[in-house]
Amino acid sequence: MTSTKYSYQKGAQSERTVMKYLERHGWICFRSAGSGKHGKIDVICIKKGKVILLDVKYRITINYVAYENEHLQYLKSIYENHGVDVYLVAKVKYLPKFYFMHIKDVQISSGSMTTLNDRDFRERGIPIDRFIELY
Repeated sequence: MTSTKYSYQKGAQSERTVMKYLERHGWICFRSAGSGKHGKIDVICIKKGKVILLDVKYRITINYVAYENEHLQYLKSIYENHGVDVYLVAKVKYLPKFYFMHIKDVQISSGSMTTLNDRDFRERGIPIDRFIELY
């Protein structure tokens, strides 16, 4: 099994894990298959007229996620121009569960990439169970 194939499978599995959890709490979720190559959104969720978009990452061996700034700007534009809530969702090495960080709380770095680590998600994000309570 190649590294790329393994990464894709872990990413898809993580998206499905988040979806199942949200679906158990009343959300309808749709996964954008191949979102890493063909689209910019991993999961679309709907509940009682509320729509949220998710970008899901899973990094069990490291404590950070790197995002292309162009991608983050695109996600911010969806939130700012269309009023749709967008969350970066991550499970990294030192986080016990998936954390949700709203795109408005993301500080984009200079250069081409922004790196968010476990502390960033703890400080500016919320764990999945708290997310469910809020929605």
